[in-house]
Amino acid sequence: MRTLSIKSFKPASESRGRFFPVAVSLLAFALPVFGQNAQPTPAPVKPQTFAYDAIAIKPHKASLDNHMSAHSGPDGFSASGITIPVLLQNTFGLKTRDQMIGLPSWASSDSFDIQAKMDEATADALQKLPKEERRNAQQQMMQTLFADRFGLKVHHESRALPVYNLVVAKGGPKMKVSPTNEGSRSGMSNINFTAQGLTMEGIVFGLSNIVGRQVIDKTGLTGNYDFKLTWTPDEMSATPDSSASGDSGPSIFAAIEDQLGLKLVSAKGPVEVIVVDHIEKPSAN
Repeated sequence: MRTLSIKSFKPASESRGRFFPVAVSLLAFALPVFGQNAQPTPAPVKPQTFAYDAIAIKPHKASLDNHMSAHSGPDGFSASGITIPVLLQNTFGLKTRDQMIGLPSWASSDSFDIQAKMDEATADALQKLPKEERRNAQQQMMQTLFADRFGLKVHHESRALPVYNLVVAKGGPKMKVSPTNEGSRSGMSNINFTAQGLTMEGIVFGLSNIVGRQVIDKTGLTGNYDFKLTWTPDEMSATPDSSASGDSGPSIFAAIEDQLGLKLVSAKGPVEVIVVDHIEKPSAN
């Protein structure tokens, strides 16, 4: 088990650099030869630290439609009617909600409006990072926000949980191989999942969100695919063993098999989870 300790953010000017043990020869400490100028040892480079400059969190006023929205822009993050599980899932890069253990009941029922803004220098530096590094930095910023405003403390574990193995169904895959390499796009609602140029990694990520359980790719497929998957939400309670289409339309399991030529098989396997040790309601501001 490895423990994640999230500490309150300090501005870059106050933060300490990280030092790592290095094997150094004693000769490195010899005095310089008389008459020669000693070369100064360069100071260790401090890693760039990113954090929001201004944060406002308020309880969301309930409405009839219970609409939830979130937007990440070049200068910050905003959300309306968002819940803690949704925020944590994105903050820690989790595929499904069952990867969060120990949340109190209010964390799932209460929703919040959040405005988090960066100062200009931070926003400029963040935009200059490569895509993957920028995403990691944004997740770290949200982890710091959670630690400072919600008192969040978590640790990571690996637990044996129910999963779905995604395999090729009888008759082979029915997805169309994407004709271009111009990147991928996908969209999702409560009744369909559309994809263009999506890899199997992207497909299992999307399916994990739909079925609420981690999906593991066992297909052996390596291409990029186009498809439109459509199902009936009323049939979401079906199981892989009873995946035939009902009178109202196909369940998600039947749709995956009939439309994609793939199949979800119930299994159990190790899943990385975060265990919430402490979280509290933020003070309104």
